[in-house]
Amino acid sequence: MTDTQLAPAAPAKPQIVILRERLIARHDELAAALGPGTDPARFIRAVITSATINPELQACDWSSMWNACLRATRDGLLPDGNEAAIVPFKSKASYIPMFRGLLKRFYQTGLFRSVTANVVRQGEEFSHFVDEAGEHLRHVPSDDFATPVVRVYALAVMSNGGSFLAVLPIDEIEKIKKMSRATRDDSPWRQWPEEMMKKTALRRLSKLLPSGRDIVGEEAPDLDPVPTPIAPSSSPSAPAQSRSVTDVLDQIAGPEQAENPADAPASG
Repeated sequence: MTDTQLAPAAPAKPQIVILRERLIARHDELAAALGPGTDPARFIRAVITSATINPELQACDWSSMWNACLRATRDGLLPDGNEAAIVPFKSKASYIPMFRGLLKRFYQTGLFRSVTANVVRQGEEFSHFVDEAGEHLRHVPSDDFATPVVRVYALAVMSNGGSFLAVLPIDEIEKIKKMSRATRDDSPWRQWPEEMMKKTALRRLSKLLPSGRDIVGEEAPDLDPVPTPIAPSSSPSAPAQSRSVTDVLDQIAGPEQAENPADAPASG
């Protein structure tokens, strides 16, 4: 080979390989953030699977992807499209807890006997009324999933037997959806409309619940650890901070309109 001849350039690594290597390099940080109950290898597989299914995630900048992962670890949820999702918006990755993820977080507090949310379709048997014995709901779902949704509800029964109920008409759901500016085809409201409706009802329900301090007293038990969002780094993660039941319920009851990645807060 003469001096004027150049050796062939090494092929560039695929984006998905780079993403996997970056996550594996931070295995210990993810393990510390997730705590002993979740396998970090499983978490990494969930992120890689999501990025494989949606290649736009591979083009997102690493800082936003890492912070989205940290937000998922803070909530103790897998970004697998069921409990939570990491979605692209332009060049940024955004973390979004899903309906099943919020249900999981409700149960993790240990305060609830049951929590549910559902959509009510046109023509289904549904009644919601209040009498001297309290608030009541009856819903008999049908098998016709093609009929339009007319309302959404969420119901929580506390461990002590008390119950809380939130019912939202479809007009209010549509108003919240419009506030999210969910216009892109890949926006959560377009990809998972009924999941987002039920999630909205759960968030509304959480605003009706007494605070964790009211439920369990001054010494609320600590829940899952919270990693502080940090810029990409190879240094060990900062010590985790613990949160009370109040913090969890307050976070579940976050802004209903911030469901579009463009509107989502940077942290919290």
